[in-house]
Amino acid sequence: LVNLEKKDPGVRTFKIQSKDKTYFVTLKSNTYRCTCTGFSFRGKCKHVDAVVAKIQQPKALDNSV
Repeated sequence: LVNLEKKDPGVRTFKIQSKDKTYFVTLKSNTYRCTCTGFSFRGKCKHVDAVVAKIQQPKALDNSV
């Protein structure tokens, strides 16, 4: 899980590497979106769950987000 550089101040983008694929999760106005097919069908996925869990960790434990 990598927090990418901010090009738009209101949008955060995270790069998630799966076994053989790369997905991007964006957070804008408290709304998450993922580039995986599961998200397009269900509106939720494990990639978004991973980003949410990472964001909710205390900042003192993790400086990568």
